[in-house]
Amino acid sequence: MTFENKYDAKVREEQIRKFWETEQIYKFDRKTTKPIFSIDTPPPTISGRMHIGHAYSYSQQDFIARYKKMNGFEVYFPFGTDDNGLATEKLVQKDKKVDLRKVSRQEAVKIVLEYLEEERPKFIADWKTLAMSCDFDLKYSTIDKFSQKISQESFLELVEKGFVEKRKGPVMWDRVFQTAIAQAELEDKELKSTLNYIKAKFTASENTYLVYATTRPELLFGCVGINVEDNGKYVKIKVNNEFWIVGANTYKEKFKEFKYELIEELTGKEIIGKTVIIPISNIEVKVTHDISVKADFGTGVVYYCTYGGLDCVEWMARYPHIEPIRVLDEAGKLTKINGKYEGLIASVDGRVKILEDLKEIDMLIKKEPITHIVNVGERSGVEVEYIVSNQWYVKYLDKKEYFLDMAHKFKWTPEHMESRIQNWIKGLNWDWGFSRQRHFGIPIPVWSCKECSKIYYPTKDMLPIDPTYTKCPVSKCSCGSSEFIGETDVFDTWFTSASSAVIASKLVDKQTKIKAIIFDVDGVLIDSVKMKEKVWDNFLKSKY
Repeated sequence: MTFENKYDAKVREEQIRKFWETEQIYKFDRKTTKPIFSIDTPPPTISGRMHIGHAYSYSQQDFIARYKKMNGFEVYFPFGTDDNGLATEKLVQKDKKVDLRKVSRQEAVKIVLEYLEEERPKFIADWKTLAMSCDFDLKYSTIDKFSQKISQESFLELVEKGFVEKRKGPVMWDRVFQTAIAQAELEDKELKSTLNYIKAKFTASENTYLVYATTRPELLFGCVGINVEDNGKYVKIKVNNEFWIVGANTYKEKFKEFKYELIEELTGKEIIGKTVIIPISNIEVKVTHDISVKADFGTGVVYYCTYGGLDCVEWMARYPHIEPIRVLDEAGKLTKINGKYEGLIASVDGRVKILEDLKEIDMLIKKEPITHIVNVGERSGVEVEYIVSNQWYVKYLDKKEYFLDMAHKFKWTPEHMESRIQNWIKGLNWDWGFSRQRHFGIPIPVWSCKECSKIYYPTKDMLPIDPTYTKCPVSKCSCGSSEFIGETDVFDTWFTSASSAVIASKLVDKQTKIKAIIFDVDGVLIDSVKMKEKVWDNFLKSKY
């Protein structure tokens, strides 16, 4: 018995796709008189073959596109590929067995572009197999010259408005790829560690100590602050021949394994103003109050360094007069300021060695095993560091109220999403650092004078450019020097993603008005729906 009429999805779906392409069913009509519904994909990242997350999210977009088509809209649905980020670099390094950081910029770019030319068609084919109803002739890559020009134009526009600056500051750093990364490139990872209780001796006493606990003892050479709660309750307890000052409501639990004697009750105000010495580094730090510290939490004492984590970044933002100390380099290793520990990977062997030495000099009270969530780079899998580095920033902290006002003008579905974006805006604590230290990416179009560091920009008609290859348009700086250095940093891939709507809209000629996404469903053209039905009927009657 045979079942000739049995539906075979693999055969039939391929026939349908070929028909769609031959008949150009999803071709965007540039001369349309219909209302246009436009979709900014956003472009999927080339990080290998399609996975379930791709299929799920892009199917949702396609449902909307098809619904709009059937309701009489001319749907503008281009297709792009996001291929200028770390995901692409990691894929290329894995497949080509090459470290892109150990070859020249020119060679690294050549290797990746050649790989993309070979793999991109296969990647796009996955989306065609998924049956996306895009106009695949309207395509772009976030690394092609077209996208580079738009991204660099966007940068120059921000410069003209005074929103861009280069300065030294904290950045999230991936020590494997040795580049700054964005918050969106982080993953949470549960790791085992220890909470380390350390003594800091008061300078005015021979045997009195302030006790703090930290998971980052290896950064003690970068300590910039020791804080208590001004109105908090503290105690002085005697352990052997030493006096420890800790939080009044936590010491019984924290030090239950020790024999101690309660000597005195104190307030935070009685401790503030005194100076303590950080062990090993011998840095003297004055005890102060900070809003982040609670006497009833931990030991009631917090030490801050540059930069141990997000809390330290936020602390430094509250005290901009304090100069950061560069304790880590780009490889996550301790710098020469750390003395004999120079060259050790801070979070690995640096931590182990310093804890051993703290114990040796009797400044480590105890190590408490913990399991905690830490941020790791999604591409490297290692703990991110916050290092001091010269980076490019978009300034927007002074516009938080404007952002909140604009968010309120939208109609949010579901409604609680408005609260979510408001909380996100309120939580912004530093400007957006968008420069990345990689070979492959869209170059930041800037030159600086070798003598005085004055910055020069290209004119828009020069774009796109790579300033490491292209000469500065100015022959002589105002200081008299004629030597210029092309910027080696590239844009964070999110900088280009922020321009994806502009990139998508400029794929067609200027006569076709492509606007932002249309949310209303008015103006449905019944004859358009009938036309589509007629095409479908003809297909069903065809040889397929």
